[in-house]
Amino acid sequence: MWTIRPWMPTEEDAFRFYAVMRAAAPQIPLAPPENTLGIITGRTQGIEDGRFLMMDGKRPIGAVALSILENPSVARIWGGVHPIAHGTGAGRALLLKIASVAHRHGCRYLRAQWFQSDQRACRFLKRAQFEVRDRVHWSELSVSSSLPDFALKKAEEAREQGIRIVSGVEVENIREDWEHAWWRLIMDAGRDIPREIRSEEMPFEMFRAFLDPPHGDRNSTRIAVKENRLVGVLNLNLPKGGKFNIQNTAVVSDLRRMGISTALKVAAVRYVRDQGGTHLVTQNHERNPMLQLNRAFGFRPVEIHLDGLKSLGVGNGAQ
Repeated sequence: MWTIRPWMPTEEDAFRFYAVMRAAAPQIPLAPPENTLGIITGRTQGIEDGRFLMMDGKRPIGAVALSILENPSVARIWGGVHPIAHGTGAGRALLLKIASVAHRHGCRYLRAQWFQSDQRACRFLKRAQFEVRDRVHWSELSVSSSLPDFALKKAEEAREQGIRIVSGVEVENIREDWEHAWWRLIMDAGRDIPREIRSEEMPFEMFRAFLDPPHGDRNSTRIAVKENRLVGVLNLNLPKGGKFNIQNTAVVSDLRRMGISTALKVAAVRYVRDQGGTHLVTQNHERNPMLQLNRAFGFRPVEIHLDGLKSLGVGNGAQ
């Protein structure tokens, strides 16, 4: 019979967590297993008691961690159950465990994300009273495909307007406060995403930790610069099986529709090709105009990620 114990910040437990996630959610682009320890400790700041492993003897069959970095009142679930433990009550036991931790921290909601194609997860989370609030479309682009003419034209027009595309490492030489400028750009753009589940602004001190490994790779990130101003960013995660995931794309509000996001994608495709990668993967909210731009660019639909909330009955008001 399985047991649930606290996840410990050790390499052994980090690899156990990774093994469960790889089996439970093979669609999700995970960072290399050696980076898992830093990623888990970074994501769980402020709710470190919300990290658990489910063990069947010495074998990990379940893993879960909570994050409140995006919103202290919404505990976001990260984890899963190995397919060999499906139907055993393992998922329900882990959910009860983390709900108790989130309630103790004063969180109003649990937040979960699951794929629409996973009917088992859909049934489980519906029974658990999660309500779908947002839908995010996953798409991918083969970088061996020819770039569309309109994209190349937009990238050239952006260049003619004084937009340069540099790496996240090169930006250090452009302005001294590059870290703060990067943070401000991401935070401002995030407010414009038309999602129902809202995020609060992450403090700069926390955000800074996500600019370098194990959380990020500034060498692969593309930055759009006009003179010495950061006007756009496209963050790429570390690759999985030749696929590079676009973590987010942000453009300053006063320079949108200049082709900056398109120029960033053109640069990202060329970078991935140079690295021997095969695909770019991206995710867009169903009401985000970027979704249609990516379709025109050549990204093809892969999955729909459902984003839902479960009320914990703590306080009142919307998330």
